[in-house]
Amino acid sequence: MIICVPNKMDALKSLYYVLRPARLPQSINLYCGVIFHTEEIQQPATFSQLIHFCQQYVSITGKRALCTVMSPENPSIRKQMNQLGVSSDEFARRLHQLREWADIGYHGHFWKSTDKPFSEPVNQIKAGNFEAADEPGIRAQFKAEMDWFKQNGFAIRSYSAGWWFVNPFLMKLLGENHLMLDFSFSRQPWVNNTWAKNFLVSNNIMFGQSFREKTGPVFVQTLMGFTSSNYPMDFVRILNRFLPSQGAVTGMITTHDYNIARARELENTLKVIRLLSTHLNVAFCSEEDFLRTSAPIPIE
Repeated sequence: MIICVPNKMDALKSLYYVLRPARLPQSINLYCGVIFHTEEIQQPATFSQLIHFCQQYVSITGKRALCTVMSPENPSIRKQMNQLGVSSDEFARRLHQLREWADIGYHGHFWKSTDKPFSEPVNQIKAGNFEAADEPGIRAQFKAEMDWFKQNGFAIRSYSAGWWFVNPFLMKLLGENHLMLDFSFSRQPWVNNTWAKNFLVSNNIMFGQSFREKTGPVFVQTLMGFTSSNYPMDFVRILNRFLPSQGAVTGMITTHDYNIARARELENTLKVIRLLSTHLNVAFCSEEDFLRTSAPIPIE
């Protein structure tokens, strides 16, 4: 998810950050990873940029980004693949290539009907329009996608929700499918899921705290989206607005693979990683690190 930050008066902003550099407070320890909502494996240019980012990310941090992927069993992806002449075998080949540099998870987008345009908002299942009648279709697609990953050699442990669609039904479905990590909760204002935000508040889950119910995955929050700004300190300045006064903050920084399809956007994203890597109180995390060290709050 890219947060649009207007670039006005560049010269003044450069001077401002020379005089008042944006840094994370020393009282905070940030444990963070990078998660891509990965929707364009079938697009060669986007895929090439994603590989390049993940290689650079490993070089800078020594850790792996997490790419949660929409599979060929997603009807929207299948339609795009057919239009581009990309086979399921070719999609799997690219995903195996990506796995050399990144961890692979599942990114779920669901629709009311496969007979209606996928671009129509009323056909897209989100937190605000979910109905019990949607459950069988979601279950069937979820199983088909998880089966595709397994059949093609991918053991999926992590999930992220498309359109931030998470609710009690989806949380239960994650547990039934033995997912171990979820990154679908966020306190960011651009995340449109009132139920999820109320869930965090009612259970006293603060910004950057992970949690787990009696069964099911560990839920790790998504902290921020990358900015589109040329100035990486813009990212730090915005993140500082949400941080508590002290303590550990754990979570993901997110974007889509298509958000780095252009060279400038890719470089601006890497600038943020390079800046964060200069902070002694920032530790980057791969999927395995979140599994080992997330210390979730138990939810009864």
